[in-house]
Amino acid sequence: MNTFITTQPLVDQLCGSRLGSINWEKNVVPDLAERWDISKDSQTYTFYLRKGLKWDDGQPLTAEDVEWTYTMGLNPKTASWVGGQFSDVAGSDEYAKGTAKTVSGIKVIDPLTIQIQLKQPSGVWLFRECFLTVLPMSLS
Repeated sequence: MNTFITTQPLVDQLCGSRLGSINWEKNVVPDLAERWDISKDSQTYTFYLRKGLKWDDGQPLTAEDVEWTYTMGLNPKTASWVGGQFSDVAGSDEYAKGTAKTVSGIKVIDPLTIQIQLKQPSGVWLFRECFLTVLPMSLS
């Protein structure tokens, strides 16, 4: 069982996973993502999902699920806390205003790879990512 230091409700901890989690030593460690790369300018994060992960309905976890989760979190109609926490993702302002149909800083590279681009470097973004439970796109 994964161990987390989190402020999220216990049910969320037991029922969901994130790209990365925070361990007892307060380090970000892989969870749904087996690893990630951070660009030299510290603005682009590329996450590589673990192979073989499936939702409870048997469908595979994909980068599209992550994209959908983050996009829905940034959608002002959902009134999610994610809107404020992830407002540093490139294109989040335009998406929130309704002038863009997608968040330009969220890109699916392939079924197991997703890239998140920030507006500027952030020393805390990777830690904040650890509090967003990824959900299946089939919920839409």
